[in-house]
Amino acid sequence: SSDNSTFSSNLTLAQTGGNVTAATVFVRIAATTSVGSVSGNLTLASTNATTQSVSLNGTVAARPAIMASPASLSGFTASLGSASTASAFFVGGTDLTANLTITAPAGFEISGTGDVPFASSLDLAPLNGTVASTSVYARLAASAPAGSNSGNITLASTGATSQQVAVSGTVTLPYEDWVAYWNTQTGSFSGATALGSADPDGDGPMEP
Repeated sequence: SSDNSTFSSNLTLAQTGGNVTAATVFVRIAATTSVGSVSGNLTLASTNATTQSVSLNGTVAARPAIMASPASLSGFTASLGSASTASAFFVGGTDLTANLTITAPAGFEISGTGDVPFASSLDLAPLNGTVASTSVYARLAASAPAGSNSGNITLASTGATSQQVAVSGTVTLPYEDWVAYWNTQTGSFSGATALGSADPDGDGPMEP
């Protein structure tokens, strides 16, 4: 390339009066080159001129890669204030140059053992660039709010394409946390209401 922007396999420099003005030529390894050592000669040629060459060599390193399976975990259930049962997924990595960092979304937590401690993130250190297939456990956290909870567990490492495992589940209120009120004004139940909420007509709760 003559501008370090547009690259191709060959480049022509125009002569003026038999001369080519001194110019900078940029050379790089092509993105299509296979992993491993690469070498060759850059050839400079013109009609009736002695061909010249510049020796080139370099190395193409394997791109770091992250694996995760399955792609989603669903069906987590827990009562408000309690963590759910954990489910496992498998992670791994090759040609890594940094730790594999696994981060849980809000309302979820992860562990490398399936036992305490669970946390919002986990780092796995590669050995010679590899994180062998490893079980990681996810669960709804005790701090998750009531209702539906969902998000993506993210797996990331320097230079690698991030991967995600979708997680979803439901946090329910304990049975004893709900009461229903008989509304004497309408002659009907006012509906389930969180314990401690205001009594619609002041005549006290009726257990469902």
